[in-house]
Amino acid sequence: MATATSALNEKQKAASGERFEETKKGISENDLSNGQQTFRNLQMLTAAQQKETGEAQQATVARDNAYDALHEWMSDFYKTAKVALRKYPQMMEKLGIKEK
Repeated sequence: MATATSALNEKQKAASGERFEETKKGISENDLSNGQQTFRNLQMLTAAQQKETGEAQQATVARDNAYDALHEWMSDFYKTAKVALRKYPQMMEKLGIKEK
């Protein structure tokens, strides 16, 4: 019986040899598993951040394009108002257009 128990102990030692080596180095299976999960979470967060950055850049381009279009329209409006209201400087001032 002693040899059977001894053989069983040897098998268990061999099977847990890697675990023993990891534990010996101060790294447990739980630590490895947690590290892997943390790494996967970091990858997901990085991907989400890159997506948000891209969307923010697209929103900035859209905002700038809208501003340019509005600026062009307002420029035309002011030119037209100056011609149409040249005899009514008070109305020009109400529109925020001051004559120099």
